[in-house]
Amino acid sequence: MSIMKNGIYARSEKATNGDFIIEVNGVIGWDVGREQMRQVFKTIPEDTKKVIFDIYSPGGSVWVGNAIISDIGELNKKYETVARIQVAASMATLLAVACQKREMAGNGRFLVHNPWMDLAGDAGELEKRAEELRATEIEAATFYASRSTNEKTASDYLKLMAEEKWLTAQQAMDWGFISEIINPFDQNEYKEIKDEMLKAGKFPMQLVELDGLEKEVEVKDETNETDGAKVIEKPEEGGESLPEPTNNEDKKDDGTDGTDGTTGNDGTDGTDGTVKPVEPVEPVEPEVEVVDHKSEYKKWYDDGVIATKAELVIEKDEIFKKQKEKIEKLEILVRTLQSKSDKLESETGKEKEIGEERVRVLKSKLEQITERYDKLLEPAMLYTKVVETWDEAMSECNGDYVKARQGYPLVYKAFMSRANSK
Repeated sequence: MSIMKNGIYARSEKATNGDFIIEVNGVIGWDVGREQMRQVFKTIPEDTKKVIFDIYSPGGSVWVGNAIISDIGELNKKYETVARIQVAASMATLLAVACQKREMAGNGRFLVHNPWMDLAGDAGELEKRAEELRATEIEAATFYASRSTNEKTASDYLKLMAEEKWLTAQQAMDWGFISEIINPFDQNEYKEIKDEMLKAGKFPMQLVELDGLEKEVEVKDETNETDGAKVIEKPEEGGESLPEPTNNEDKKDDGTDGTDGTTGNDGTDGTDGTVKPVEPVEPVEPEVEVVDHKSEYKKWYDDGVIATKAELVIEKDEIFKKQKEKIEKLEILVRTLQSKSDKLESETGKEKEIGEERVRVLKSKLEQITERYDKLLEPAMLYTKVVETWDEAMSECNGDYVKARQGYPLVYKAFMSRANSK
């Protein structure tokens, strides 16, 4: 058992009458898409005679609906198209009248109204959108008038759209939206089927009207004829038979029965003078099998409920299973990423330690080089003037900063040390 949801569904009845049926259920532009409809059109067999649109839709997007209408127009060139309407509202009514023939259920409904939209903005923006809506109103009314089965004009349809009311099947026909009303409970067709079932003894007696019971229940009795009079045998075995009254036309004015001249009014039957006793016979009602449809329907209903629950349980289990698989995949991904993160952190820690060790080694080497450099400069300083301050060093080098720094490195070092300490 499958539960049909909103959308577009197609089925071919090629084996029976060559029809191709497209079910349009739901909101146009959401449940019913233009691309979906085009794909369905591509699956129509070439030898199809008639394409039927079963419509049960509250309407929807004007733009998507107009696109589908254009596609139906192309379809009209190749096949006979029929709209079979149960509920058509708003944009769905335009899809319906786009078909060459339109039929509507006797208890169906048809709604036309002015287009609308949700909108926010300044006065200029609202005026633009209002102008667009007016143009859409005229476009829809003109299309109704062009597809109508009567002489109503676009102005007439604009007035009807402004009223915004649900039309019955008869009202929809009066306005020219449809050409035929489908009534699955036609009384004449029902009576013919009912009579056939009664003759076959298969019609449930609970449904037979009490007022017409004798007229509707026909009992086939064998009849015999004796001396010009019909005798109906009693349904029960061994029962007596009753003479059926003859027409007055068979009686002669002279008191005879019109056969051998003997009278039937003297208590005899007009043959051998004897009187046959006649016993009253009680009418026997025919035995009709009574079927307990209530319990049968209840069983079907219970079976349907059980099947639906079972399907929902299976569907729920499948959803849980898929969700569980997703969660497991996510957990694996999290563990993988955590492992990579830990590995990077470990490698980064090692690299940090190596870097710090290299810095310590380089500092040690720098200190050794500086010490050796200072020792190399000490002999040269014995032959120079003793300079103790940086100002003196600059004076000795005639203000040459680079020369003073190179010539008096210790003074420069002491100078910089004092400057940094401040």
